[in-house]
Amino acid sequence: MVSVSDTASHVLAIIIVLFPLALLGVLGLAGVVLVHEAVHALDWARWGWVAHRKTLKTGDELQAFSAVAEGHAQLVAEDAGTAAVVGDGDNGVDIACDAL
Repeated sequence: MVSVSDTASHVLAIIIVLFPLALLGVLGLAGVVLVHEAVHALDWARWGWVAHRKTLKTGDELQAFSAVAEGHAQLVAEDAGTAAVVGDGDNGVDIACDAL
C-alpha cells in the first residue's frame, strides 16, 4: 500500500508542475487533472484525513473512506471539465475553485 506521505508528495508534485501552466491558461485537459489533485490536497488538509485514516481498521472502512475522498475529487474535476467545455466565459479551474 502507498503511504499517506508518499501520496501527499505525489499530489504536491503534480500541483507544482501544473499550476504555472494553469496560470497561463494553456492546460486544457491537464487543468482538470490539476483541479482533481488540488481537491485531494485541500480535502486532506481541511478535514484532517491523515489522522482519521490511521483510525480505520477494516478493509471496508478503508474502502468507504477512499470512495468519499476520490468521489469528491472526481465530482469537482467533472464540474471543471464541463465548465471548460461549455465555455461559460469562465475557465474550468475557476469554476472548480468556486465549487471548493
